[in-house]
Amino acid sequence: MPKKPCVVVMLYRKREGAHNILKLIRLSRLPRVPVAVVIMAIITIGVVPSQVYAFGGQDCNSCHVDIGTSAQMIINSQDIQDTLGDSVHRFVGCSDCHTQFAVGAERGNLSISQNCGTCHSSQYQLYANSIHGQPVVEEDKRDHPSCIDCHSSSENANPHDIQSVLDADSSAYRKNVPNTCGSCHGDENMMAPYDLDPYVVLGYERDFHGRAVLFDGAEIKDKMPATCVDCHESHYIQSSDSPASPVYKDNQVSTCRRCHEDASEAIIRGWMGHSEPTGTHFPVVFYLTWVYRIMVPSVLLWGSTHVVLHFVRSLRNRRKN
Repeated sequence: MPKKPCVVVMLYRKREGAHNILKLIRLSRLPRVPVAVVIMAIITIGVVPSQVYAFGGQDCNSCHVDIGTSAQMIINSQDIQDTLGDSVHRFVGCSDCHTQFAVGAERGNLSISQNCGTCHSSQYQLYANSIHGQPVVEEDKRDHPSCIDCHSSSENANPHDIQSVLDADSSAYRKNVPNTCGSCHGDENMMAPYDLDPYVVLGYERDFHGRAVLFDGAEIKDKMPATCVDCHESHYIQSSDSPASPVYKDNQVSTCRRCHEDASEAIIRGWMGHSEPTGTHFPVVFYLTWVYRIMVPSVLLWGSTHVVLHFVRSLRNRRKN
């Protein structure tokens, strides 16, 4: 005999009305009267009626079919529904996020983050005290990331296109995290006002963690190469100069030991971080890099020249013979 959770799952799939829900109850052979009364009560108070669902409701669709209030604001609920249908929020109602309605109102990072925080309260509290979220919460900074800048899988940070972090297509999926962080931290113009080095992205990609992520598969495993969030955290990111940061100089060894149990100070001394080697910062690496940049092409050029000359000489010898 099916368990009650089966009926709850079917409620998400059948939103046409009470008739279909009651029909499912009969098919599942559950006690008809008690379960029917509970479901009808839920429908009456508006917890699971069809119009609550963002892609099935008539309340929003009745107006938002194809409305263009300005060149910048075009609302088409069908496009939104198509996007929401594949998102992790496909069972969330429009009014759960759109609590206020103002035609032409500009979407701000603060309002977006606060909306997300109504459900994801613990993540919001961490974000609000992070180096990303604090300027947003206190000053509504537009040049700092909000939730959708990291979690939306669309290039334009579409709030309706949020995928589960376990979805390989999600921008917050483990293998995609370096690209997501790099979209901002690798932008020289975006990092310039904060005096941050955009080389950190390329530096990560060139070190052992970045290369391991590049060549590792997309599946989740027990042991996986470290991405940005493994060392810097995800929602509670602090400046590397803050003692609260896991990558602060006094915390680096303990952070490394999350994965490398035998990590010691020697690992920290021998790791360049994500910075570019120079004549003063890791000079051995800097000069050896240039030696190889000169030597490898020279060897290839000399070897290729030798092969070509030998081939030409062989042709001449054959003609003479």
